[in-house]
Amino acid sequence: MTPRDEAILRHIARHRLSIRPVLQKLFFKSPDAAGNVISRLLKAGLLESSKFPDGFSYYQLTDQGAQALGLNETPRVRDEHGAHAALAALWFCAMDEERRLLLTVPEEQELLGVNAPGAAHCIQPAGEWSVLHELYVPGPGTGEENVIDRLKKRIELRRKDPLLRDWIASRNLGFAVLVEKEERRQALKNRIGKAELRRFTSVVVELAPGPATLGTFLHDRNGRSNGS
Repeated sequence: MTPRDEAILRHIARHRLSIRPVLQKLFFKSPDAAGNVISRLLKAGLLESSKFPDGFSYYQLTDQGAQALGLNETPRVRDEHGAHAALAALWFCAMDEERRLLLTVPEEQELLGVNAPGAAHCIQPAGEWSVLHELYVPGPGTGEENVIDRLKKRIELRRKDPLLRDWIASRNLGFAVLVEKEERRQALKNRIGKAELRRFTSVVVELAPGPATLGTFLHDRNGRSNGS
């Protein structure tokens, strides 16, 4: 296994899944090179390929791949919501203009303490300081009022935590809500503004795909579909 092979496997372990356009952007200079290495890792039994509802492939570690990294458990998505949350976080971290690092559970505990909240976080360098985003990926059926209520509860809980309240107060810990549709993004931005949630900390609403909309996102990004 080459150093790049290991880096690819560790990236997929961190995110629980990845897609070819992300792997190509992070690790390769050409689509052919990406395709050749992905094919080799699949044939070696280190990765497995599955398909989202729109037909685009995604990759996860096999048990053999996890063992090659010395992991005791194989990080995988377990259900549809898990796949949506993992894909949205992957896009937010890797495909946006600003690169971000999704934290593993041990990294979260090292940074936020052993009682770190049970939510996904990613860190974004911002000059001398770094900004930590707590990710929230509401399902397509979650109403706007529920999204606002859940954000309020998360913010209240973080402000009560002896460690996290300092992060909140300094605006080094904020919230990123990831949704699939521009209309929903605008509606939630307006609702968040009316609820005055930003008086406590930063709250952003960004676009990121779910399993059923990945093809549309890739087409809009590249002018053509290239993720199969």
